Amino acid sequence: MAVPAKQADGDITFFGEVDRNPRTGAITSEYPSWYWPRQLESLKDELRRVDQALDTGVGSKVELKAKQRDLLAKVDSIESCNKGLNDVQKDKVRGHLRELEPEIARLMPCDSKMRSGKADPHKEIEYDETPCIKVDAGLARDLGVRVDKGRVTRAGAQKMWKIMRRRLGEESNIEALRKE
Repeated sequence: MAVPAKQADGDITFFGEVDRNPRTGAITSEYPSWYWPRQLESLKDELRRVDQALDTGVGSKVELKAKQRDLLAKVDSIESCNKGLNDVQKDKVRGHLRELEPEIARLMPCDSKMRSGKADPHKEIEYDETPCIKVDAGLARDLGVRVDKGRVTRAGAQKMWKIMRRRLGEESNIEALRKE
C-alpha cells in the first residue's frame, strides 16, 4: 500500500509518492521528480513508445500493459505534485523565501572573493556542514532537509530555496543571491 505524500504548509505538496519509500513514506530523492522537467519528458517519451508498441502488436501485450500502467502512475504522481499553486499557497512560499534569502546571501562569499580565490575554504565547509540558518522545521523536513535544533546548513537552506523557487515557476539559480 502506497503511503500518501506528506504536505508542507497545509496543502502544498513538494515530494510525491514517486519520491518516497513505499513502505516507510520517507523521502528517497534529493529533489522532487517534477524539479527536473527533462526526466518527466523522458518518462512521457517512454510511455509513447510503449503505446506505439501496443498499437503495432510488438512484444508481449501483458508486459507492455503492465509497463504502461506503471509509467502512467509515475507520470500522474509527478504531475499531481506540480499543479499550480493558489494565491494563498504562493504567498506562504514567498514568505518563506523572503525569510531565507537574506540568510543564504549573508553566508555566501561575494563574487569578487570567489573569483580571486580569497574566500576562506574552511568557513565555506563549516557553513555547508554546520546548521547555521534558522528555518521552519516542518517545512525543512517536508523539503527533504535535515533539521538540527530548528536550524539547517547553508547547503540545506539553498536546497529549500531552489525547490520553493522552482515550485513557484521561477528561476532557481542560487548564484542570483550572491553579492557582487
